[in-house]
Amino acid sequence: MELDQQIEKAIGWNEESNRLMDETGKPFTTTDTTTDRTRISLALLHLSLEHYRGIISLIEHEFLGASLALFRPQVEAYVRGVWFDRCAQDAQVKSFLNGRQPLSFGSLINSIDNLEGYERGVLSKIKKKLWPILSDYTHGGTIQVKTRNTKDEIAYNFPLGYIAGVVASSVSFALAASVALAKVVDDTELANKLMALYQSIYVGTPKPVS
Repeated sequence: MELDQQIEKAIGWNEESNRLMDETGKPFTTTDTTTDRTRISLALLHLSLEHYRGIISLIEHEFLGASLALFRPQVEAYVRGVWFDRCAQDAQVKSFLNGRQPLSFGSLINSIDNLEGYERGVLSKIKKKLWPILSDYTHGGTIQVKTRNTKDEIAYNFPLGYIAGVVASSVSFALAASVALAKVVDDTELANKLMALYQSIYVGTPKPVS
């Protein structure tokens, strides 16, 4: 039941957040004057949201291991999207377009931790606590193996409460990516509407985005 409820909430968030972004017509709109920095950031945040939707869809179809494998890419795309918007130097933007990654993932997070609104080092704490687990999901580690072994067969053996927790965490990063998108296009009203929507579905008190 817990997993069903989390999936229902996640689908509701997905549908309504898409509606809000479609109403503005801004988040994914580009013009000839849109900068490379903005295009890269929007594309990466769009990718993060696509990974989120993939996670929910795969869980609905009971491809649980495959859904877990998308969680790390979802987080990575979000972090890179924020970093290119807020931290990257022009030379690093150009280097990325030429096929080179600018910095290690840990370095990207360290830069973001110095930004207004990120000072508590939340991303660094998440990376320290969860990165080995997320890497296990993506690269076929011990967790993926153990949760496919039962006494008599190789089959799904994921506790549903565990998957429900992954869904909730994935939604929180989807919210973060959506708000980041709104900030890239300088739409504070949209960011606050997204936070209010999340509040209407999940417990918590949203803070207006400045």
